[in-house]
Amino acid sequence: MAQVQIPLHGEVHLVQIENISAGGLLVRLDRNDGLDLSLGAIVQVFLAQPIDTAEEDLCLAGDAEVMRMAPGTTTHTSTIALMWCSSEPAFVRTLAQLLDIAKRSQR
Repeated sequence: MAQVQIPLHGEVHLVQIENISAGGLLVRLDRNDGLDLSLGAIVQVFLAQPIDTAEEDLCLAGDAEVMRMAPGTTTHTSTIALMWCSSEPAFVRTLAQLLDIAKRSQR
């Protein structure tokens, strides 16, 4: 699970996941991705995790709020902290499955 899609203003931005948890995710931005967000903005996120034992990827789609933005420097890329807003049972169940897969892959 390395990337997340954020559709914004008619474009889909593909950004790197730095960290993901039950509370949200931290994404790293490329200097040229053109993603223009503000604190408190609600964005849609989509990520897919291939599963070796399944025919289809495990897909998570939901809303997240921009909580923190750290601008890039000459040595570090920009990051954005997003907090999950979605709480539907299907979203929570899929997120739990993705976190379990991520935890097992770190072992």
